[in-house]
Amino acid sequence: MWFEKCSVQFSDTIFTVSQNGRQYPVHVSKPLQANQAPVLEFPTHLLVVISPGVPRPKDAHLVENLKKVLAQGWLVSVNRSDGSFTPYSTGNSLAFALSASNSEPMTAAQAKLAAQTAYETLERFPGHRLLLIDAAGKHGIPAPDSLELDAKTHMKTYIADGGDLKMVYRDQSWGGYTRGPSPAGCDYVSKRVRFVEEGVLHEVKLASAIKDVLRDARYNFDLSFEIPVSQVDPAKSITVTMPNASGLIIENSELYTVAEQIVNGRTIVSRTTPPQKLIIKEN
Repeated sequence: MWFEKCSVQFSDTIFTVSQNGRQYPVHVSKPLQANQAPVLEFPTHLLVVISPGVPRPKDAHLVENLKKVLAQGWLVSVNRSDGSFTPYSTGNSLAFALSASNSEPMTAAQAKLAAQTAYETLERFPGHRLLLIDAAGKHGIPAPDSLELDAKTHMKTYIADGGDLKMVYRDQSWGGYTRGPSPAGCDYVSKRVRFVEEGVLHEVKLASAIKDVLRDARYNFDLSFEIPVSQVDPAKSITVTMPNASGLIIENSELYTVAEQIVNGRTIVSRTTPPQKLIIKEN
């Protein structure tokens, strides 16, 4: 779930989950903590894509920019200079994973396939999924055409493409920049700002995008619950109510189930979309 900015202290008692008249215990967790890495059943996954045709930052600089993200225990994958992608890595292993590139760069077709595979892999993860595309802060340089940016996936997508150019003036009352009619004697200047279009967040540059990724994550929460197989009813909606969170506004939400399968001797956890409809009842 994504919430608007609020001061509510979240806990398991804020929400109730029910289906067909039965209530089920719910556990609430956050993907972002102020002073420590969060304890989550499913970690947040962040896929970073350096768009074709833009200057690539040095690997050490890229890892440094991602330091605060990695400190949260998030798993990060980045496309290498040869077109391949690193495994999802933690702070201790991302730098090494970036250096393990192939001796020969991929062809354009191979790099396109690698990007598409990385995107589809990100879609399947349980927990929060974030896509960050670096276009070097420049308009007119598209994201890889293999990435279908679709808000229906409930993945938050950020593109560092320069944001939007706005005319602002220096507001002496607080020392910052303000949009709108300028008082007499104040000169307008142009300033780039982030904006949202069709669910995609367009950022000024990569560094500010990473800061916004972290800032936005403060309002993301996971609600987990379990319904016994004998009580599951595919035809009945699942209802989430918030009896103890007056004024809380939900910006976005999704319902999914988690399935495990054995692949090459490894247990793989992935998400599936259940047939039940999700109903949110806000106070």
